Parts: sequence; structure tokens; C-alpha cells
Amino acid sequence: MDNASKMFRDSHPDTVYDQYLYLHETKEERAERGEKLQQALSTYPSRGENVDKGSMRSDRSMLNEVLKSRFNISISRAFSNTIRYFEPYDVEPSEEYPDVNFVTQVITFDLYDQQRYAYGEQNSPETDSHMKLLLFRLGCAGEEPSEDTIGIGTNARYGAIVENDQLKPIRIDADVIREDTVARIARGSVAVKSPEATDTFVTLLRRVAMDVVELNADDPMHAEVINEIDRFIEQCGSETPPEDI
Repeated sequence: MDNASKMFRDSHPDTVYDQYLYLHETKEERAERGEKLQQALSTYPSRGENVDKGSMRSDRSMLNEVLKSRFNISISRAFSNTIRYFEPYDVEPSEEYPDVNFVTQVITFDLYDQQRYAYGEQNSPETDSHMKLLLFRLGCAGEEPSEDTIGIGTNARYGAIVENDQLKPIRIDADVIREDTVARIARGSVAVKSPEATDTFVTLLRRVAMDVVELNADDPMHAEVINEIDRFIEQCGSETPPEDI
């Protein structure tokens, strides 16, 4: 394919290159990114909002249920949860939307290990604070989002599950059709334990209010999330927000 052709340009060479770079990173390089992200999250200006478990909004409640079923983690436990709103680190004007500057900011939720809870181990901010849900939120300059206006699954849709120096890029989908594969046991097979009986797997389509998808390395959005994490780290190196935001 000629690299000067429209076919080449329309085949997203930037994404192909980003995927190549990520797949050829060493384990140490990925761990270094995670460590730098943790440092940025601990030093970059932010404000916290303490939200009680009992007052969980519907979108956060739906997100919580999906995280528990998909990843065995939770954003709420027996104590209140802190949502952190980091100062915007990026501003983008748009000709399509005049008189508005779009800003990107990071929002994080504390995460807790459901498996440890199941075994009766105490979850606490001291032991589980290394686990966070990080979301990139697109908003307008001058906004101060709260739990009511985060926009989970809409304008706060991409991010990562962060555990120590490990990152899992994710996408949150709102109001989607999800495929669930379930096993249907042949009639009588459990009772008679027939060696000839086999499970029948059935794919069901059902509408769900929210879903969380872990992005594979070959998904173009995986590279974009990693690039945005690198951008956040780079912009937050000075520990102060850009002056023009």
C-alpha cells in the first residue's frame, strides 16, 4: 500500500503504529507507566466528594453492579466512597462548536476487592486504595462536575482500572444489547447422570442499562486510552494545571 495514497491514510496508520509500540513494550516499561500514573494521581490538583453508600445514584449503582459481575470489584463497601475530580489538563477549541472550549479531566473512584470481602477480610481505604477506576471526562471550560453530572457512559466513557502499576483500559457502554452465553442442561441429565448427556450452550441477546468492556490490545481504542494516560502523565508532570484552562 503506497504510504502517499488515500487508502493508506484511511487505514489509520497512527493507530496501527500505536498498537505496534504498545505490543512491543516491555513489562518494565508498562510498570513504569503505571507508577508514573499513580504519582500523577497523588500530586496533581484535585478535589474530593465524599458520597455515602446509601445515597448511590442510579448510574453509579449500575456501574457498581457491572464491575462486580465482570471484574469482581466494587466502588462501594461499608464506608463512604470518595470521588476525586482532577483539574482539567487539556483544552480543545472546536470549529463545529463555536464559543466553547472543551476540556478533559480525570475522575477517579476508589475500588475494593469483592473476593476479599467474600472471605470475610476487611476492606479499608488503607489496604485497597491502590485500586481505582479512572475515567476521562469531556466537559466545557469552567464546569465543576459533581456526582450528578459526571456523565458515566456518555461523556465519561473511556478510562482504565488501575491496580498498583497495572492498567486495564476499559469502555463504558450505556443502554446496549449484550450477548450472554449460558449453558442449558439437557432434560434429565442431572438426575440420571447420563454419560451421553451434554450441555447445550445458548446465546441470549438482552438489553442492559450499562456495560463495561475491557479493551483488548488489538482494539484501536486501547491505544487511544493508553495515549491519553501518557498525555495526562506528561501534562501533570509540573503538578499544576495548564494556565489557559
